[in-house]
Amino acid sequence: MSRAQAVALATLVLGTGALAVLLRLEPGDPFFVAGGLAVALLWVGGALAAGGVRVAHDGTTLRAALLGVGAGAAAAGVCLAAGFVVAHVEVLREPASDVLDHARADTALVVAMALVNAIAEEIFFRGALYDAVPRRLAITLTTAAYALTTLGSGVLLLTVAAVLLGLITAGLRRLTGGVLAPVLTHLTWSVAMITLLPDVLAIGR
Repeated sequence: MSRAQAVALATLVLGTGALAVLLRLEPGDPFFVAGGLAVALLWVGGALAAGGVRVAHDGTTLRAALLGVGAGAAAAGVCLAAGFVVAHVEVLREPASDVLDHARADTALVVAMALVNAIAEEIFFRGALYDAVPRRLAITLTTAAYALTTLGSGVLLLTVAAVLLGLITAGLRRLTGGVLAPVLTHLTWSVAMITLLPDVLAIGR
């Protein structure tokens, strides 16, 4: 195992545990925002320690940005459509609503923290971790690892969304050669989920 792989693995284990604790906090818990920022620092610190990341290949910045925003909007559309179905299934709806209740407790700070984490997660998962694993398995392994980090939340909808988002962002990393497109995809998706999904899930209540 190379140094980059060892650092990436250690960061993945620590980050998964920290995220599981964070997502199980009660809405309004004063530690939620600070804890979220700490998790973001963990992802970024691990990525830098593992060797850093590439933003995009030369000459592809605008294309990567457009692809990222477009893919994020498409992913959000799929998740919101699924949300209409989940809204009528209480066992799936309530855990997802509980996580989103954090945004209702302190919208501005939670949204800011979520966006910081979106950037940090892409820097680690589609940056350092992607570079640390064999290229032929990078999409599969980084997507599986990303989905694994959400299991501790106990929210099935979040894990399913992580698989979809992981596949899209890893595909964009391969296509564009850097993390710019994945970051913009994740940011676009996150904003839509925080601002729109709560109202969609409320339909079933």
